[in-house]
Parts: sequence; C-alpha cells; structure tokens
Amino acid sequence: ARSLMKKSFTASLREASSAEEIVELVNGALGVGEKKAEAKPAEAAPAAAPDAEKETPAASAPVKKIVAVTACPTGIAHTYMAADALKYAAEELGYDLKVETQGSSGNETLSQADIDAADAVIFAVSVNVRERNRFAGKPFVESPVKRGIDEPKEMIAEALAEAENPNGARVAATASSGEDSAGATDGAWGSRIYKAVMTGISYMIPFVAAGGILVALGFVF
Repeated sequence: ARSLMKKSFTASLREASSAEEIVELVNGALGVGEKKAEAKPAEAAPAAAPDAEKETPAASAPVKKIVAVTACPTGIAHTYMAADALKYAAEELGYDLKVETQGSSGNETLSQADIDAADAVIFAVSVNVRERNRFAGKPFVESPVKRGIDEPKEMIAEALAEAENPNGARVAATASSGEDSAGATDGAWGSRIYKAVMTGISYMIPFVAAGGILVALGFVF
C-alpha cells in the first residue's frame, strides 16, 4: 500500500508488458529480488535529466522547510500512508519536509532543531498530538489524517500560506496534548470530543490486543 503512494512505482506497473514484470516490481517493493527491481528505475534517469537541468536556476532560492505530524486512532495504516504522501508531495514541489509518525510501530520523532528551523507545521491527525507544546508559536494547518493522504499538496500550500500571513494560525504555547490550540480551524466542541474519544481508543488498542491473546492462550491450555 505504501509503495502505491510512489508515482514511479505506479508508473512502472502501468508500463509493464507482462505478468512477470509486475511480479518482479511487486517483489522489489517487498524487498525480494531488489537488484532486478532497481534496474528499471535506473533506465528512467536520462529522461528525467533535462527536467532537472531546467529546475537548476530555482535551486538557488532558499528551500522552504516544513515539519509534519501524522497520527490515526489505530496508529497503523493511515499514520504511515499520510506520512509517505506528504513526503512525496513535498519532494515533487521542491520543499524540505520531515514527518513525525505517532503510530504503533516505527515511530519517527522530530528533533527540536528541525521544529525550530521549520517555516510551517502540518498536523494530519485524527487524535490529539502528543507533546504539542514543542511546536509553540509555529504557523500550522490541521486536518484529519485522511486528508494528508488525499490532499497532501493542498495541506502543504495551506501551511505555507499561514506562514506568510502575519495573522495566520499559530500553535498556542499553552496548548497541552489534550487541547486544541487557539486559532485552530477545527476547535469546535464536537471535534474536541471526537479527538478525545479517538485518543482514548488509540491508547486502549494494545490492551485489547493483549487481552485477546491471553484469552486465546487460555483456550489453548
């Protein structure tokens, strides 16, 4: 699913002329037979070279830096799919974007230096952001995690627009992990209750899973 977020991968699938080629590409995405799978993207390099040359003049301009946090109630699929979608969109637009995935596996934590250097912050979350105070004072945009998957470019554009707007939304210094910051567009009580419930579910999932395993072991023995 994460490989399908990559345009190069989906383009290779569309161009495949046989079932064997598709199997080879999928195996490459899964880490099986990586050497064979890497041969095809290398062929596309010469075609991409002219475009890279055209973009060289813009390279002298300072690159916008963005940090993002993605999180969903289960902390499994959408958390990482949103992170990948935002990364690929930023690469395509020529921005430097780093993501913190507040999920159930393979968490990536942003350093305070990265946060301080960022021009804007993106919260693609359906639960409350942990340690939100780290982003105090930063321009931000916040939407449900699904929008991070479906509209990553739009979220990046909105975050940078907030950064350029002197009266744009800023992460409040007093906001705790369980509060929405001042100026948030989704600070209504309904949204706050929803996030509080989803956050509670997110923390309870490991206990539910462990309980199910213990019940299964009880039946075995």
